[in-house]
Amino acid sequence: MLRSADVEIRLLDTKIADPDRPLIGTRWVVDTIITGDAASSVPSGVQAYLTFAHGGASFSGSTGCASIGGTTQLRGDRILFPAVLPSPRPCAGEQAVMDSAVTRTLLGEVTYRIDGQRLTLTGPSGNGLGLRAAG
Repeated sequence: MLRSADVEIRLLDTKIADPDRPLIGTRWVVDTIITGDAASSVPSGVQAYLTFAHGGASFSGSTGCASIGGTTQLRGDRILFPAVLPSPRPCAGEQAVMDSAVTRTLLGEVTYRIDGQRLTLTGPSGNGLGLRAAG
């Protein structure tokens, strides 16, 4: 707490004010595409999301163009995506950009970090996604 004659400021620990959301059961919406050291916003009007279920053993979602899902294995701060099963729907334009960003990240062992309502996924190639908890 900081106090002067006219003002009082109380600081609250971030982990109390904005606690980490659970990986499992939260709908995570992609809002950032990470390519190496660069981050960019998602294409306008395209929404991709992921939801992890069954104790982290599976996931479902959308690439912004196609439905995806498959099995996962949680290993500490890593998620193993042994098989991502996209829908056969072809993607074009802005949807193809998002589809590519999502599918190239969810390959093999992906590092994850949760900070409040933010989830960051980083694939083995350094490409990744920034997601926010929805709802």
